[in-house]
Amino acid sequence: GAEVTLQLLFLDGEEAFEEWSATDSLYGARHLAARMAATRHGPHGTQITAMSLLVLLDLLGTQHPAIHSHFPRTHHWFLRLVAIEKRLRSLGLLHASPQDQPFFRLSPAPGPVEDDHVPFLQRGVPVLHLIPMPFPWVWHTTEDNEDNLHLPTVEDLCKILAAFVAEFLQL
Repeated sequence: GAEVTLQLLFLDGEEAFEEWSATDSLYGARHLAARMAATRHGPHGTQITAMSLLVLLDLLGTQHPAIHSHFPRTHHWFLRLVAIEKRLRSLGLLHASPQDQPFFRLSPAPGPVEDDHVPFLQRGVPVLHLIPMPFPWVWHTTEDNEDNLHLPTVEDLCKILAAFVAEFLQL
């Protein structure tokens, strides 16, 4: 089988210079997706067609995130996150207790979010968009700084995502 690798992509230039539109936003993601779509990978594909899953992490770090599944195509992966979180909580391996509201919620997403995943989604890449909704209260304010990160939540999300990556890569 094809070798599965993990790539970390750090994207910049998401925000609009004037007014959010298809051409004034997502600069880094649009550039990278176009470049990957034009770069051969393997005998028959491109770097984009080789992507089995894009997991986009955005606005994570504040306390009590409510993260929903956004796409039916990747809902089975979202359900793995739900199960991993539940198991780690029940084993007492997270700061959050089993009685607390879960981070990964089965209720429908409040609505679509235009974000760095869009140029990849438009090219057929399956997307797991992990973003809290509603957005954290500090979003786009001067309070959006390290002081408002909730380290126990950050640590819990890191443990959940590490377990998810290990499962995805069949480690």
